[in-house]
Amino acid sequence: MREAKKFSIKKTSHLRCNIFCRDASVVIGSGVVIARDTDINAVDGGSITIEEGVCIGKQSVLSVASNSALVIGKNTTFFSTVYLSGSVSIGDNCLFGPNVTVLTGEHVIEDRRPIRVQDAEYLAKYGHPLEKPVTIGDDCWIGVNVVILPGVTLGKGCVIGAGAVVTNSFDEYSIIGGVPARLLRYR
Repeated sequence: MREAKKFSIKKTSHLRCNIFCRDASVVIGSGVVIARDTDINAVDGGSITIEEGVCIGKQSVLSVASNSALVIGKNTTFFSTVYLSGSVSIGDNCLFGPNVTVLTGEHVIEDRRPIRVQDAEYLAKYGHPLEKPVTIGDDCWIGVNVVILPGVTLGKGCVIGAGAVVTNSFDEYSIIGGVPARLLRYR
């Protein structure tokens, strides 16, 4: 950790992870357990807040930059190899299987010029990369190998089947699955 705007870890937490914080904020609540080989990276005005009772399995990555905010609600559990990047809000009491990816960043693809050129123009104009936040409500269960793409909102109590690619938002208590994910039924 270096040059943090705010850095706070409650004494009752058990952390075996790597934390890098530069011009950013990382706040970790009480009773949090973070396994070995997990990386927490917050830079350039980003913030990561991990509420009390969260458990994060090994080889996971939590990453924010450019004023993005990642918030993980109370008593949420991540199995292992979870990748969260950008402005992600996760509710309380959620369950994440192994190898779940949640992304908020996108590339600019408005024309046939190189994508990197379009991204650079967007960054120069707006001062931050193109990002669409993801919101996951309380009591959601995200199965193994799920990918959640930018701009998705999942209501309270959603269940996502293994291997799903979630490209759209879903209402409370939806059970979804498939590629792309579709509504299967309600809880």
